[in-house]
Amino acid sequence: MLPVWLAAALRSVLIWSVALLLALAAWVLHVGFVRPLWLRRWYRAQGLRGSPFRPFVGDLATLRAARSRRDEWFHRLPAEALERYTRPNGPGVYWFFFGPECRLRVHDLQLVKAILGDQEGVFEKTASVKRDLGRVLHGLLMREGAEHRAHRTLLSPAFHWLRLTSMTPLMVAAADVMVDRWLARCRTTEGIRESGSCAAADVAGAAARRRRPATSPGAASDLDGGAPTPSLQTHTDAGCSPDTSGRSGGSAKGILIDLHHDISALTLEIICEAAFGSQVDTAASDRVYAAASELLQLATAQGLSAVSFLIPWYGALPTPNAVRTARRIAELKTLLMDMIERRRQTRTQAVTTRQVCAQAVGTGQARAQAVGTGLSHRQKPDAEGAPSGGSGEADTRPASGVRSELLLDFLLDAGENSDVKASPQLHPSTDTTAVPTPGAEDAATAGYAPTKQAARNSPVSARELRLTGGEIMDHALTFVVAGHETTSQALSWTMLLLAQHPEWRAKLRAQVLAACGAGAAARVPCYDDISRMPLLSMVLHESMRLYAPVPSISRTTARDVTLGPARDGSLLRVAAGTTFSIPIAAIHRDADHWPDPDVFNPLRFERGVAAAAAHPCAFLPFSHGPRSCVGQQFALLEARLVLARLLQRVEWEVDRTYVHAPLPVVTLRPAHGMPMRVWPLEAISESVA
Repeated sequence: MLPVWLAAALRSVLIWSVALLLALAAWVLHVGFVRPLWLRRWYRAQGLRGSPFRPFVGDLATLRAARSRRDEWFHRLPAEALERYTRPNGPGVYWFFFGPECRLRVHDLQLVKAILGDQEGVFEKTASVKRDLGRVLHGLLMREGAEHRAHRTLLSPAFHWLRLTSMTPLMVAAADVMVDRWLARCRTTEGIRESGSCAAADVAGAAARRRRPATSPGAASDLDGGAPTPSLQTHTDAGCSPDTSGRSGGSAKGILIDLHHDISALTLEIICEAAFGSQVDTAASDRVYAAASELLQLATAQGLSAVSFLIPWYGALPTPNAVRTARRIAELKTLLMDMIERRRQTRTQAVTTRQVCAQAVGTGQARAQAVGTGLSHRQKPDAEGAPSGGSGEADTRPASGVRSELLLDFLLDAGENSDVKASPQLHPSTDTTAVPTPGAEDAATAGYAPTKQAARNSPVSARELRLTGGEIMDHALTFVVAGHETTSQALSWTMLLLAQHPEWRAKLRAQVLAACGAGAAARVPCYDDISRMPLLSMVLHESMRLYAPVPSISRTTARDVTLGPARDGSLLRVAAGTTFSIPIAAIHRDADHWPDPDVFNPLRFERGVAAAAAHPCAFLPFSHGPRSCVGQQFALLEARLVLARLLQRVEWEVDRTYVHAPLPVVTLRPAHGMPMRVWPLEAISESVA
């Protein structure tokens, strides 16, 4: 006989267990049957059609089967569904079932513009995106409403074009480091008969290169006369080793590399140095590449699981995927914490230096010390010895030689735990000489102008915003992962297309050499050269049209709303909680907006992006509206300069082992890598020799 208290406890446990099971069953019934069937009925009454209802799994089986195909299904699958479920002249909208969730896929550009251009907070990031990517990209990408506007206003000035111009030398120098690595391998590869051509090309590149400090004790300097030891090494697996067989698609030229890996390492180095003032070594770059790849794969795998929709708080459960995700995020945060602490120390030393300078000014050495420390070009001392415009407090701005335009500086200035106070010179709300107003900045870089009502609705301005240590880390992690990932995909697919179309590569190289010189007269590309190489932008835009870095985005409605008019003049009544999927890749290949959509033709963009298509939302590589990519100008500048430098120094072709299988893993990645053969550009080698 059980004690009374134990029997009561067991009875309570049994009752609660049954109650939880009933609640879970009710939830599953609601999510798996009631909600999707109700939404289907709601939109069917408005004349829409879509895929048949399959309990719990929906169209996930079709999607998984398509992912195993070796073709460009990522844009064909939505296009085929559009033709099957919509009328020729009707609204380009139909429903499909993403697991148990009934979603609307929108091809109608008028509706796409209304969704992405929303400034009232009606359309938000979906719950599945926040669940699958929230732990990785919990910075600006996951903010909503007034919080998003305040954080974006804080960060936007870091990408102002005046600051971008100062980043061009490090972008080109990072590309040179990667090329030097390739050419060093050329000298030891039997695939190139005359190793002297590699050495000559090395000399040509090193002559105009910015001097870079060694990143390891054994790293050689350019001043040593030898080839510099690169800060980023190539992947050393079997697929990227030198090929000495003399056979590769009928060509024995060059070395075999995984271009996708090397370009990812390059963009990682650039974002780390440009945004955080830190260089990454070989081991760190490989860890970030592996971590980012696995995180995106884990997020995609979780998103394709019907169980994640059916179990409440699934993202908080310690599943194997969640454990691996947490481990990878911890690796990235350890690397970022080291960068942040180094920057804090640099800023603290700058504060100490300025305090000493302020004391020296007070003792009558103002003029001499101001010139010696670089203070005079920032502030003139007043008659009493204190910096002008101040209250006698020590100046907390970075000293001369400490770059003040870093993204990390904007984060630390707004941080509660920052070692220095918010600097007026760095503050986006007060630096009116170097940074435009938030509206002008967004209009220039994001393709929209915020309304006055949206600004009034923001309870926290960028000037009043204070970031916690966790928020600083979230923003840093977002910019490292998203900042280098999207640019690396755009560059990789561009180089693949140029390898497949040598006639366009020759035209582009001729324009680059005409702008930057060739042979002994060659110089590194700079910001002012961009306008003299218009074909660079045209090629990049056409590449991102064919292979958008992010092939699809989604939004969820926070409340009932009416969209329209669509292209047929109809209005769409949208129920709260409806998720929209915008198939960017399919829109970019739509024959209604792009003649010969599958043809690589950079001349489409000869008159600019606005004139390339009849509708502004026909081209969405960086999204559109107030949530468009805040760093798109940085990404475009980086891609153009890197591509120009590569065209100056090397030649490349697709290796015969390449398997064309673009795979959406949040971003559009090559499923089996991108094996390429690279060798020094003959023209440069011969001219130097």
